Amino acid sequence: MYSLALRVGEMFGLRWANVELPEQGEGLVHIVEQLSRAEKDRYTGLKTSGSERVLPISPELAIELKLQKLRQKEALLKIGMVWNESLPVLSNAVG
Repeated sequence: MYSLALRVGEMFGLRWANVELPEQGEGLVHIVEQLSRAEKDRYTGLKTSGSERVLPISPELAIELKLQKLRQKEALLKIGMVWNESLPVLSNAVG
């Protein structure tokens, strides 16, 4: 994730709905919102519309994100919850 040079709020505000992971090759990340500490950890739009962007992700990062998605799905199933695309990519400060 660090290779994308995201701001902290953008990184923790990234939801699966904004991540495109193809079967093989590069994917895309759509940066359209952030997690705002000033707003009591709520999702907010970015400061300016110019901050919105689409970033390519390497095949290696795409593989790591697929593994993260799988780990999240498995962890949620263990506690009786269902995964959905509105969930954050990073579950907490340590990922």
